[in-house]
Amino acid sequence: MLPSTSWDYARKFCVFLGGAIVGTTVIFKIYNPFALMKAEIEEGKVDILKEYTPRYEELRKQLAREVAKIEERKKIASKLGVNDRYLIEAVNNPS
Repeated sequence: MLPSTSWDYARKFCVFLGGAIVGTTVIFKIYNPFALMKAEIEEGKVDILKEYTPRYEELRKQLAREVAKIEERKKIASKLGVNDRYLIEAVNNPS
């Protein structure tokens, strides 16, 4: 058997450990730091979106303009290609 002082220390340690577990549980039930961290992360995402959304919209519009220019160039090139074909046929068959 252990001396009584060792049992006292063991009992005090168990009481301390139980109190720590109960205290931590109560703090997590009331305060819930993980939910707060998640909320802060969401707020950060919202701030980032607020900051970069106008730039994204501007780039999206610029990309749409560039795509429209490319499509217009393709149309012009196809028309010129058709005209070139007719010119080549006209040169080859001067009748």
